[in-house]
Amino acid sequence: GGSALLLRAMQTQPPDVDGVQGATYAQRAIQAAGGGVRGRGGKAIMTLLLLSFCSGGESARPERGRDGVAEAVAASSYSRSSIFDGLPADVLPQVERMMDNRLSSSSWQKINTALRSWREFAASRGWPTVIETDDPLRGGKLAAWVTSLVALTTLVYASISKYVWGLCTWMTLQHQADPRVAVPEWRTFMAATKVLTFVPAKPHDRWTVENLEKVLVILDPTKFEDIQLAVLLLLLFYTFARSETPLSKTRGGRDCFDPKEDLTWSDVRLRRDRSTQYRQIVEVRFKKVKTDQRMERAEARGDGDWRPVGAVDDPLWDLPTWYVRLLGFYGRKRGDSEPFFIDPSLCPANVTAGEVWMHRDAEPSEAWLYRDALTASYAAQRAAGVPDSELAAFHGLRVEGYNLSKRGNGVAITGAHGGWTSRSGRKRYDRFG
Repeated sequence: GGSALLLRAMQTQPPDVDGVQGATYAQRAIQAAGGGVRGRGGKAIMTLLLLSFCSGGESARPERGRDGVAEAVAASSYSRSSIFDGLPADVLPQVERMMDNRLSSSSWQKINTALRSWREFAASRGWPTVIETDDPLRGGKLAAWVTSLVALTTLVYASISKYVWGLCTWMTLQHQADPRVAVPEWRTFMAATKVLTFVPAKPHDRWTVENLEKVLVILDPTKFEDIQLAVLLLLLFYTFARSETPLSKTRGGRDCFDPKEDLTWSDVRLRRDRSTQYRQIVEVRFKKVKTDQRMERAEARGDGDWRPVGAVDDPLWDLPTWYVRLLGFYGRKRGDSEPFFIDPSLCPANVTAGEVWMHRDAEPSEAWLYRDALTASYAAQRAAGVPDSELAAFHGLRVEGYNLSKRGNGVAITGAHGGWTSRSGRKRYDRFG
């Protein structure tokens, strides 16, 4: 096409075109595209080149930002290539591992969910699972699949767009090009899909401070499982942590306990010195978080991103008090890489405070799982008289803690404590001292 001729001519950058010194590269390219022919042929090529830079619909309109640049490159003519073309066989396994490892566990869950849906749909149409590079029918196949998702009526646009991302990402992992590339109407089609399926995001349910107090009141300060649950609830409430920070999801596989990511015994410590006015506080070290998977934030450098939780006068709400109670069940210094929260079913029945029962390092497979901790929290809420309509998951503690702190401490300090504002290399709270 005309735009491809222009790009090639600009890249070649001839020193002179038809002996015209001082002509711009665009002028030279136009003459080169016309083959030096004067008259109607050259004018036709010139017109074509000019039209190629005019707005010719949604796919041709330039956009601001990196996404717009990527779309402009994807829409222009080029000789397609892949990192897998010409890749030596002995390097292939390492490249594939690199491509796979860039994706988090949650991303793989989205990919697998989308792939299950696509496999079933493609099989019903007699299509192969893999959409090969430059398949001329790829646009229609994707559009038909998305239309089937819209017909379910249970999926909103946010979910459908994740399905599309997951499937197209999986295709690239099969050494195929993203099937959306060079399908001019795709953005318009997805915009139409959004009109049909978009709903405003539902705010996370709060775990109200009143209901949290009800739970803390009924927890037995002499029982291991109750003390550990109290420590978990207050830690999430005061640090605004997501539940994946202290809890792993499975006993094996990608989501099992990993001391490089999950909360270990060495990631929680007591501190009492002049800076705390000799009051006992708890500090919690954050490692990988959802918004910083590679720990590139300034606070994570050195000894780590420690978030302090101060003492309060009421022992019911005092995290240091509950933490010291938890220490009473361990008759030794726990290993630095042990899971901080361990499966309470390992604790023998009728063990009381101060009675040591854990005499060895806990294995990664003995970490307290998210699903088990959530079940325990629901049971505690019901036992405290919280109605089912008000039962809240762990993220509700993050929401409530943030909202209360924002009202009491202001947005700046609250954002710094929760890790939402990190624009300089200074330590957290330095600008609030």
